[in-house]
Amino acid sequence: MQQQPLVHELQLGNKLNHAIGQPSRADFGLLVAMLSEQAQEFAQFQLEKQQIPQDNHQEEKLKAELGIVEPLRLSADENYFKHAHNINKGLHQAGMASMCLNRYLIRDALSQYNDPNKLDDNVLANCSLHAARRIKAQEEGKDPALEIEQDLTQLKEVIEQANQYAA
Repeated sequence: MQQQPLVHELQLGNKLNHAIGQPSRADFGLLVAMLSEQAQEFAQFQLEKQQIPQDNHQEEKLKAELGIVEPLRLSADENYFKHAHNINKGLHQAGMASMCLNRYLIRDALSQYNDPNKLDDNVLANCSLHAARRIKAQEEGKDPALEIEQDLTQLKEVIEQANQYAA
């Protein structure tokens, strides 16, 4: 049987209401803990996507004032390969110490693949179940918020029970 992760409380039906009404609140705590911690997956936070105009000059000025460094790259780009070429030249001209110093100036890319949409397995292993599901759905080109998987094995059991009841 395929297990489907709990994204929102509608998947629980009345179980959440019954659990809070019982004297033992452990069931309620368990059900709430199994829900997604990602607020963006809740229906009330899924708004229409719209473009927000940004002033890039003001953003760059603010980043310079606050001393914010560039975010880590997921994959190697053309500038990274140019820097790797300079590191190689430094190794041949000035030796190992120069190569090590030049290598520490630029951070390595997080992924060994040159595809920005592909992540390493060790990065995916450290993600939560809901984040991994969202990444997998994006790789397949699906919208994870609209994705509702049906378990046909349970449908077969319901049909068999209905046939037994009718007989």
